[in-house]
Amino acid sequence: ANPESPKALANIGSEPILKWQIDLALNSGIKSIWLLAGHKSNDIKYWLETQPQLQVNILEDLDLTGTLEPIVSVLAESNAEIFCIVSGDIMVGADLRNLAIRHLKSENQVSVVVHPNLHPETSDILFEDHNRRIHFFSKKQKSDKIYPNSSAAGIFFVSREVLMNFKDIKGNAEEAIFEWAN
Repeated sequence: ANPESPKALANIGSEPILKWQIDLALNSGIKSIWLLAGHKSNDIKYWLETQPQLQVNILEDLDLTGTLEPIVSVLAESNAEIFCIVSGDIMVGADLRNLAIRHLKSENQVSVVVHPNLHPETSDILFEDHNRRIHFFSKKQKSDKIYPNSSAAGIFFVSREVLMNFKDIKGNAEEAIFEWAN
């Protein structure tokens, strides 16, 4: 990635990751898209201005305080009960509509898409115990145990009720959601 540009604007083929993600959301039936822009947010705003056909609401985190506070701020602007949160710097090829249906049928307050973790020493770790309970270790934590594990793939379905727990809290949304679930 180019350090002079946000990762979300890195091209995959002829389009930036952000365009692929917005198209995926729209094609999945997502009605309202909120984009959190932090690092180099002016570049993202400029790109969005060149895409008037895309109906995207933008939140700026100019203080770079983490993703949690801006995500929670959407609660005041939306009446949705379930929120799909997708990390902006990953290429997503998932069927969001099917994942949302599965999430709703599960009646869980949080669903996380995971993938096998091939580099546990440099990423957050998720593993399921014998009771089917998910445990989370931040990459900031050190564990002397080695687990067959997974990492979050950057796609979360989270209820309004869970997000309400994080009002007035700054920090990383992924970590806060996992810590809440533990």
